[in-house]
Amino acid sequence: MSTYLWIHPVLSGGAIGLILLAYALKATAHKARTAHYAAGAGALVLMLATIGVALWAVARHSNEAADPFPPVITIHLIVGIIAALLMTGQAALGGLMRLDTGNIPQMRPLHAVLAPVLAMAVTVQAGLGLTVLYEIASSILPDPVRALGAVIVLGGLMIAVRQLINRQERTFKAIDAEPGATGAIALAEGADTFHISYVPDDLSVVTTTDRSILQTSLQAGIPHTHVCGGNARCSTCRVLVLDGLEQLPPRNQAEQVLADRLSFEPWIRLACQTRPQGTIRVRRLVLDEDDVAIANQLGRPSQTIGVEREVAVMFVDIRGFTTFAESLPPYDVVHALNRYYRAMGRVFDRYNGTIANTMGDGLLVLFQAGDVAVAAWNAVQAALAIEDALVEVRPYFLSLYGDMVDVGVGIHAGSVVLGSVGAVGSQQMTAIGDVVNTASRIESANKQAGTRILISDAVFAYVQDRIVVGQTVQLKLKGKTGEFVLREVIGLL
Repeated sequence: MSTYLWIHPVLSGGAIGLILLAYALKATAHKARTAHYAAGAGALVLMLATIGVALWAVARHSNEAADPFPPVITIHLIVGIIAALLMTGQAALGGLMRLDTGNIPQMRPLHAVLAPVLAMAVTVQAGLGLTVLYEIASSILPDPVRALGAVIVLGGLMIAVRQLINRQERTFKAIDAEPGATGAIALAEGADTFHISYVPDDLSVVTTTDRSILQTSLQAGIPHTHVCGGNARCSTCRVLVLDGLEQLPPRNQAEQVLADRLSFEPWIRLACQTRPQGTIRVRRLVLDEDDVAIANQLGRPSQTIGVEREVAVMFVDIRGFTTFAESLPPYDVVHALNRYYRAMGRVFDRYNGTIANTMGDGLLVLFQAGDVAVAAWNAVQAALAIEDALVEVRPYFLSLYGDMVDVGVGIHAGSVVLGSVGAVGSQQMTAIGDVVNTASRIESANKQAGTRILISDAVFAYVQDRIVVGQTVQLKLKGKTGEFVLREVIGLL
């Protein structure tokens, strides 16, 4: 038996088997992408090896390729080259779509056309390979058995290829079912398709404009949390839109109610209510039971998820509080602080400030007004009004505790993230960001500068025409790089 008659069928059969495996992996498991690509690459390598063997046989014109095989070998070679080119095209298109989902709308139709063409080439290649196997079997089996075997093998191969391609085509489409249900994958004839890419799932799923993000993810096997069943009565299905925000329609009434309640930014959307009109990339925000508990807690009217805001941040600290506290019983310290907080609270309420956090003798106060310039102005007025409040409190402290009370104030303005932070059931609104840290350092700088109220350049830019400035100092703040220009506020114009 010739070397070619054994090597060529083995290589060709291996290539065909890997092609079928690649189709099967793509069809049956969204997470089998790596195996799918590996099978496709292996099939291409074996097909190139098959072509090489065929070229070697044709070039030799030896007895190993005696009549009637030379014509068959030539045809076999041509089909193999076509199949290899098609496989290369499929791999290139798949790679381009994988690397950039923005290529999907343009690449997807061509990718879909190449799949059945490649299947036909593989089927023809297999049929020509059977001719070689038929000759091998001629010395072992009678003619009728060889013929029947050839028909069965070729027919079965064609059916398998067709079924796998049908399944692969269906995996690129969304399942026509309600959230949580399972059903047959189907798309309306002529429907426009696009991709939704999911983070952290590392999946890209094709869907249509009549399907919500939640429907698409559940139908693709993504464990997308939806505690209320996808009825906009919770926020556990919410997603962060990373790319393609312009592809989303405006919120419907149900989503808008919840978005207003939780202060959602435009890029936070409810997956159950949002039906994209084009390719998007989203991040699921609720991934496990702890996330669900936090999301449910944040669903209360008094809570909110993290949102970015331009605000003025004030830190207020009682001077010499440690010495004061050490000289009093703990109950008296608590009582004195509550009297102080009560007086401060009235001041901040007057100027639309909110006490976001208390740290013993320190207060973190946030001023929000939609316009950061207004917020900064309110903060400066509140800082000066603190002196009036202390005039009322000082006699009480002096008569009861034999001590006076004074404070230092630092104000900065800029962008912070506002959100409810803490264990479930005991969360409170707070601000997080460099602006908060800087405001704290500015307050501490009062001791070094010998001042009561210091503001940053950012705040001064908003209020410079309305205040009386005392000292202007340039200091290095603890934990910050470089020096900061700070101004003492001593009154209003």
